[in-house]
Amino acid sequence: RVVKNGRAAHAYLFSGPDAVGKRTVALAFAKTLLCSENAAKAFGGCSSCEDCRLADAGTHPDLSALAPPDPAETDGKGREIGIAQVHELTRLLAQTAWRSGWRAVIIDGAEALSRDAQASVLKTMEEPKANVVFFFITSRPGALVPTIHSRSVPVSFTTVLDADLESLLASVPPARHVLLLTLAEGCPGLLWRLMNDPKAFSAREAEVTRFTKLLESDLAEQFSFSEKESREPGRLEA
Repeated sequence: RVVKNGRAAHAYLFSGPDAVGKRTVALAFAKTLLCSENAAKAFGGCSSCEDCRLADAGTHPDLSALAPPDPAETDGKGREIGIAQVHELTRLLAQTAWRSGWRAVIIDGAEALSRDAQASVLKTMEEPKANVVFFFITSRPGALVPTIHSRSVPVSFTTVLDADLESLLASVPPARHVLLLTLAEGCPGLLWRLMNDPKAFSAREAEVTRFTKLLESDLAEQFSFSEKESREPGRLEA
């Protein structure tokens, strides 16, 4: 309805579990705004024009994206979105839009924004340029300062019913459906990875088996698990 009315808010806060489609919906929303062939304002754009193809490839000049760095690229020293990245974003937003006049900013893993970076983003939001839309994507909305919450339209995501995920399993033998749905726990993004990446499937199956065993163990073993896992950055949270 927002798209059809042409009244997009300046910022949206997409919150909910990982792998349930927050980034997918944000990208579809952005493509709708940027699409040059979308006269009917269909959600997700036409997916065939140059704007949609560039957005899908992550190379559209009017679509900016921020995300925490890969731990492998930081030697495990943290996954913070720093103020330097936000300053570069501010510089890009100061330029004239390339095509439609709309600009979209997707901040995936917004909980990783440092305090300084959040303050810098807020300053940009306080002086909004016309037709600029921010999408804050997070599984931990409490990590964002209250001012970002108050200046964003909240959109809550949740897990998806197994019955609604069945359509993704059309190419999978029926005998594997129950196991895949159990391992995915209502997360379509995770289900897609399990279906298409044998290593991801094996790792997830081993993880669930290990965690189930942990839940059935005594308190001493649980403390030992926590102490051991906490040595690897990001591991305990995962």
